[in-house]
Amino acid sequence: MMTTLIDNIRAGDWEEIDPWWKVHAREQQEELVELYKLMEDLSEKWMRSDSRFDQDPLTVDWSESSNETGPLNTGREENWSDWLAHLIRSSPGYFIRELFVEEFDSKPKFVKREKAFQDEEESDRRADILLYFEDKGISIEVKLDDVNYGKTGHTAHLIEQRDDRDWTHFLLLPKYNEEVLKNVFGSNIRWSEDPRPMILSDRYSDVEVMYWKDVSLALRRTLLYGDSLTPHWEASAYLFITLIEQRLFRIYPSSFVERNVVKDRTAAFSDIDRLKTIDVKDQIEYLSSLMEVEKRE
Repeated sequence: MMTTLIDNIRAGDWEEIDPWWKVHAREQQEELVELYKLMEDLSEKWMRSDSRFDQDPLTVDWSESSNETGPLNTGREENWSDWLAHLIRSSPGYFIRELFVEEFDSKPKFVKREKAFQDEEESDRRADILLYFEDKGISIEVKLDDVNYGKTGHTAHLIEQRDDRDWTHFLLLPKYNEEVLKNVFGSNIRWSEDPRPMILSDRYSDVEVMYWKDVSLALRRTLLYGDSLTPHWEASAYLFITLIEQRLFRIYPSSFVERNVVKDRTAAFSDIDRLKTIDVKDQIEYLSSLMEVEKRE
């Protein structure tokens, strides 16, 4: 769409657009400079950490506006579920604790994908990811742009009917679909940051809301501060962070920030679409939370 817009602009129109764009770029500049400094500090943290990686996952540009896509067909929800299930299945207990809650402080006994549950009265359901612990369980309904959230509670109900573990249920979705979530459940959502928002139901089980940025943040903290990590797990986690943050959280890679702060303080017109669709404050808050965490025992 941006290419079409640029192609349709006549040469004389640039004289009208250029002053407006310069004002807009200056307004963005202060936050971009803050973000750039934060990325530099975070880069130093990677260098000092025990992680085998010395660069931040945002170093490479795998955003939708880049020619590079990364090793995942990002259009298929099942691929994201498979990768997340793999990371959970082979993860250290530290990651489980970071992603969920303190009571889950060890690896699950086993992890299942796409497990079907039959219902004699209503439609059958399929659970995306199931984590089985000794006497507890976790279910995760994985969503990208599919906004059919209403079936999540029913799926959770069927899981509890078939298994007597103490279950905790999660709906995992991109933050940019939060308004859709509000429209679907309305006043049945209890909004809270800690613990997470909860979808309440009189008929089915309650479900906690988790965002994809929670997954990438837990992966980052595990890589930076976790112990006894295997090379294969670290490599999978590192790549997944890049894809989550740029495709589902839609935050800037460091190359974009550097270009608009260091190399060219007046941003190019070709960057307008990204600058107006990403909240720089959200990215600053997200990355700042990493700087506040120290290595845990």
